[in-house]
Amino acid sequence: MLAVELVSDRSEPTPLPVARAVSHLAVQQGLLLYPGGHHGNVLAFLPPLIVTRDQISACVSVVANLLNSAAYDALETAAG
Repeated sequence: MLAVELVSDRSEPTPLPVARAVSHLAVQQGLLLYPGGHHGNVLAFLPPLIVTRDQISACVSVVANLLNSAAYDALETAAG
C-alpha cells in the first residue's frame, strides 16, 4: 500500500479534503483508490503484487490529470 496526503501548500501543510472526490472521479476512469485520513485528505493506492510499470504509469497519469485539471475546482466544491 502507498498513500498520498493531499495538502494545500507543502510549506504549511493545511489538509486538502478532496480525497473522496478524487477517488470518485478516478473510479469513473477505471482506477480504484481508497480515500481516507482524519481530514479526508489521503489517497491510498493498493496495487497487486504483479502490477506492471505501464499500469503504474496509467494510475499516476489519471491522478495527475484529476489534480491538475479544471476539475480541481469541482473537487473542492464536491469535498464541501
